[in-house]
Amino acid sequence: MDGTFVRTPKGSSKSKIKTAKSFGRNRENNPEWKGCGKAAGRNRWAVMYVRHLTECRCYI
Repeated sequence: MDGTFVRTPKGSSKSKIKTAKSFGRNRENNPEWKGCGKAAGRNRWAVMYVRHLTECRCYI
């Protein structure tokens, strides 16, 4: 396998996801994923303030 390999972009465009009928389920699930991301971020911030109390070196 000698030579140069170029990766081409794949996947759907942002406008297609916003408008296509086939992406309706994705649009329904987006707010749920947004909430999960915010909750995970808040958990990381909460742990950041107490991780110095552990005996091991835990990295987040």
